[in-house]
Amino acid sequence: MFDRFAGIESLYKFSIMLQTKHHSDTNAREILRFMRKIKKRNPGEREFHQAVHEVVETLMPFVMAHPQYADSQILERLTEPDRIIIFRVTWED
Repeated sequence: MFDRFAGIESLYKFSIMLQTKHHSDTNAREILRFMRKIKKRNPGEREFHQAVHEVVETLMPFVMAHPQYADSQILERLTEPDRIIIFRVTWED
């Protein structure tokens, strides 16, 4: 079956590659690798993906230059979205 979003996804990947063009090849590859993990962890959240990409393309060169931040997975921690869990407890006397 034809996936109607395949073209949109390809266009999105191409736009990311254009946006990361000014970075070194290593940083661009790391940004793309990181974004794949984010999309896998948080599917269907395009606004979140865009916001993460904008932050990561700025921070990735710094993180790559300072391995202690990469080792402590600082970007993964920064990109964990807030979760709200609501539940109700009924009291009986």
